[in-house]
Amino acid sequence: MKNILFYLLLVLTSCTSDKTIFGDSNIGLPEHAKEMLLEKLNGESSDKSVVVFTARFDNDTIKIINNKEVVFEERVETDPMTGLSALWVISNESPVEIQILREKLKKIPLKPEHLKKYKFVYISRNPFKKNRYTLEYSNNWKGFL
Repeated sequence: MKNILFYLLLVLTSCTSDKTIFGDSNIGLPEHAKEMLLEKLNGESSDKSVVVFTARFDNDTIKIINNKEVVFEERVETDPMTGLSALWVISNESPVEIQILREKLKKIPLKPEHLKKYKFVYISRNPFKKNRYTLEYSNNWKGFL
């Protein structure tokens, strides 16, 4: 009986929150591609990270607040050819809040202690729960499709 209650609690808890993944589980693109991208974005220094919005964004308004300052605010849509919606370089020295407005406002905090360990944060919408997201912290630049 305790096992059943434990699994039920686990399932209910996992359904109500965003999913966060830490590490480089996906195969990244070649290192030189990552270096070229970071150079082009002016994001190669260790005090910067890149927030990448990927799957299932459909005319959503995204706002990035970095150190209490709005650094990015746009309506975005995922490109079906690339799987990419938008990306932005942020300072990883201070707290970051991602705000996504679709039907209702979703706030996603990004903590400096996580950002300092990883160069990229990939954010995608859950295909079954429109106001739930997956955050993947990684040091690899990856393909999206």
